[in-house]
Amino acid sequence: MIPRSFWPFRFLVLLMAIKAVAADRVFSGPQPGEVTTPFTVLEATSSGDFQERFPIKEHAGAPTAIVFIHGVERSLVPLLRVIDQYGAQ
Repeated sequence: MIPRSFWPFRFLVLLMAIKAVAADRVFSGPQPGEVTTPFTVLEATSSGDFQERFPIKEHAGAPTAIVFIHGVERSLVPLLRVIDQYGAQ
């Protein structure tokens, strides 16, 4: 059994942990008003050529969805199709 004098310490540690978790909000991508750091990508064409692209500069602040994938597999096709349809609208 834990001594009574130890309970306030445990409560204080619990409160500190809750506050730390609440303070660290995680965001996906830049938030409104934040500047996106420009970067370069290589576009692979069907002819086997590679072309340098600058997606952030090309879209000049317009809403843009950028999807980074590790490898192409069948499970990604539905996701990419939905993103492509949304972008076309």
